[in-house]
Amino acid sequence: MPENIKIKCEKRQQLIQDRLIEPLEEKTRIKTLDDIIGQEEATERILYDLRLNRPKNIALLGPDGIEKKDILRVCFKEIQNKGNNFFNSQSKFVEYYPKKSHTEDFINDTLFGSVYVPDGSGIFKIPRPKMGAVTFANKGIIYVDNIDFMGNKLIKKLVDVAKEKKVLLKKPFETRMIPEHMEYVFKYGFPADFCLAVTVNDYKVLPHDLLDMCDLVYFKEQSRDEIIEIFKNTAKKGLFDIQQNVYSIVGDIAKSGNDAINILQHAAIHALKDERKIIIEEDLENILK
Repeated sequence: MPENIKIKCEKRQQLIQDRLIEPLEEKTRIKTLDDIIGQEEATERILYDLRLNRPKNIALLGPDGIEKKDILRVCFKEIQNKGNNFFNSQSKFVEYYPKKSHTEDFINDTLFGSVYVPDGSGIFKIPRPKMGAVTFANKGIIYVDNIDFMGNKLIKKLVDVAKEKKVLLKKPFETRMIPEHMEYVFKYGFPADFCLAVTVNDYKVLPHDLLDMCDLVYFKEQSRDEIIEIFKNTAKKGLFDIQQNVYSIVGDIAKSGNDAINILQHAAIHALKDERKIIIEEDLENILK
């Protein structure tokens, strides 16, 4: 490769890395209430639920790509920072993502906790309880994405744990060698006093016990103007200029704010390869081919 072409390629690559070293999705992630576009009603509902002395459990309903989780997290931080009878400065926002491919045992152990039995060469094997996600979320929020992937049996257990505010673990065998603090855990369980927030594709498939304990919060589909506004704000934070007719095209093809951000991310790569900081219609055409 000729030296001048090599230098130009290196310069172009460096430009792309400098401008997109942090994905645009991260730059525009909702961090404050002022960043929320078009979901004011859902936001107010969540804030109301979390301000209560005993926060309500919440089921977040609505289309994908509208930042339901990030809006919930911002609302949690807002309530946490202003003081609340339930949340405190140590409260955590714990995320849990069950998958269809996960076994029931895997979800049970990671969500609720498990008992680990060492297989070492020693004479004695002392069972050791391990905390699950619900205990890490004690006095905080546990967010479960697509809870319907868990199956009704595990959902029922989650409901029972939420009501009891603790997780009880069974010893795999009896032994007198268990230390006192571990014996306490087996007797009284791990704390699990949390606010539950879930997303689900179709809430009608959920057990009534779960629906009865949750406030259903509906997120609306984003309008064309809201999607364009998100695209415009993202471009501004990414320090990109936009050709005027690009806004209209994005408004026509993007299905959500997240979709618009992904379009901009790919268009930006095309622009930077041409050493431009302005997104033009041709960049979108390259994506849509």
